[in-house]
Amino acid sequence: DGSNPSAKSIEFTCIWGFAAQDYNRFESLTFKYCYSAGLNGAPTGAVVTNCVFASCLGGCNNNGGGLFFDGAGMTDVKIQNCLAYNTICPTGGQGDNEYGVGMKYPDNSIIEDCEVYDAGMGLGAKSHARNGCVFRRNFVHDCTTIGVGAKSDNWDTDIYENLCGNCGPVSEIRCLD
Repeated sequence: DGSNPSAKSIEFTCIWGFAAQDYNRFESLTFKYCYSAGLNGAPTGAVVTNCVFASCLGGCNNNGGGLFFDGAGMTDVKIQNCLAYNTICPTGGQGDNEYGVGMKYPDNSIIEDCEVYDAGMGLGAKSHARNGCVFRRNFVHDCTTIGVGAKSDNWDTDIYENLCGNCGPVSEIRCLD
């Protein structure tokens, strides 16, 4: 029909979410009602842009939340302009594992220009980033624990120009011990 296929949005209703592979590109997709993280895996070089993660409840089984990448050796991931909300387990989840958007071992990776709300933790780097990670220009609000956080063993992590509000006992950006 002559339209640009990248301009279309595709919606997935999923049970276990999708596992990203190295160098996959995810653009303008909506992941809803996933029992695990809507998008997960340990992808090197993956790019996720303009995606929505709604009611993905990975925190119920300790597997993240809306989007959660977890894997040693994973590098160069870019997550941009995404929206994640309602990732809190209704039966009492794992608190700081109920990420809106999160990564474990996020070497040389970027999360920018995203909005997250109604999550356990808004944005987070769980552990062991040895070559830096950047969180910038994100809007995080109405989370039960922390807006944006990085474990203290994430080296060279830059967190700047984020706006956080109404996030648990501390509406601030901080490192976790």
